[in-house]
Amino acid sequence: MSYSLTSYSTSYRSSWALVVGINRYRNMPPLNHAANDAAAVADTLINRFRFPTQQVVLLQDELATQDNVMSVFDTLASQQFVDPDDRIMVYFAVHGITREARDGAMVGYLTY
Repeated sequence: MSYSLTSYSTSYRSSWALVVGINRYRNMPPLNHAANDAAAVADTLINRFRFPTQQVVLLQDELATQDNVMSVFDTLASQQFVDPDDRIMVYFAVHGITREARDGAMVGYLTY
């Protein structure tokens, strides 16, 4: 199924969110507030912005693995559940690092 820009609605059909917060890491110093910040964002999306509870996925600490995050994201991106007129919010409260790439450019990464 293909969509042209003119086929999109001006309002959202539904709302989805992937919210990730990690305090505890195996190979990095812990963060103090990331998991709680993520929980607060999920709560705000549900209670203030009326995202359906079952359409807000909160992954914290041990559950916020790269495999779990990518699995949820791939499900949303597959359009199995999500319509072109839906909105999707992705929120990360995690460590980030910057490294030099082979071409000398600095590249930022999220860490799991």
